[in-house]
Amino acid sequence: MNNDILRWFREAIELVPDIAEYRDEVREFLEPLLRQCKSKSKSRFWIWLRQQLAKTEESAEFLQWMQERRTPAELPFKSEVEYTMSDDGSVALIKVGDDDNPAVWRVPAERLQWALDMFPVYLKKLPELQSPTADKLRRLQRKVRREMPFLTQNQRHRFAQEAEELERSIAAEYEQPPRYLLMKSIEGRDVAVHRLFLDAGDLDQVEAIDGDFLNFATTQVQVTVSSVPEDGVGVRKGDRPLSESFVASVPNLMIVNNADQQRKFEVAFQQVKKTPQGDVDESPLRVLPNADLGTRTQCEGKIADCGAFQPLSKEEKAGFGQQSQPGATQPATPKARSSVWGCEAEELVGRARRK
Repeated sequence: MNNDILRWFREAIELVPDIAEYRDEVREFLEPLLRQCKSKSKSRFWIWLRQQLAKTEESAEFLQWMQERRTPAELPFKSEVEYTMSDDGSVALIKVGDDDNPAVWRVPAERLQWALDMFPVYLKKLPELQSPTADKLRRLQRKVRREMPFLTQNQRHRFAQEAEELERSIAAEYEQPPRYLLMKSIEGRDVAVHRLFLDAGDLDQVEAIDGDFLNFATTQVQVTVSSVPEDGVGVRKGDRPLSESFVASVPNLMIVNNADQQRKFEVAFQQVKKTPQGDVDESPLRVLPNADLGTRTQCEGKIADCGAFQPLSKEEKAGFGQQSQPGATQPATPKARSSVWGCEAEELVGRARRK
């Protein structure tokens, strides 16, 4: 038996909680069947395992614990590309730079094989990110140039002092490391690897939360939740504070909504067709609905014989609702009701005459 199959089998068994002899029960059920497994990959092995567990209602209960996504990622054993794993084994670190341009590609462990198959790739340098302090200084300088003819001497002096403080803060900041992104040549066209990783469309915009397009793994963000007061009163459920912060781990790469794509999506769901000027287009369609119906049905608008058929029996008519069930009570029709009411009226008239 293949050693990989035994290793995958042990990983699957360890997912079952060791209570009430559950592990022993599922092991005794699956071990005799391992000889029939001929899987060459981990994904194929789990397909076979799920099929075996789904055969009986009792064994299917173990599927709630035995899931492939809960097992350790399958790492390639042979690769010409050098890589190392993080301490927790969740992220692979691949060296993609050189001594002059050091760079590390961070990839989730479950996508390591995909990343190795992407080679050869090359680096493309990106411009440096502007710090918030530099952005504030740039906005201040633009404001001064725009309002210079209308500023007093004191206002000019105050703006100059504020600009000097911002420049000293920028000089004290740490130098930002160089930024890169990975490119791959596909059929004579250079494509960013992070777009292939997210399967992004041509009009989709991709951003990195931490600004590093070589980080395909997760990043830490601080989330602050604060209650919004209404009429001066802020309410939170239970004993939770009015404002709290926590650190969350989120994917670093994300697809940003594209305005053009969103507009096309909304237009596609409109019930009317519009002209480029935004008016409702009332011109007839070039191709009318069901214009080729006659060609597809080969009838050309004529009555066609459907062929011989057997009429429905009484049971079938009753099943389709075309005839009442035998023995079922029939509601009185309006005509029947009128006849009954007429008889009662004649009887009452006869009694009155006899009296």
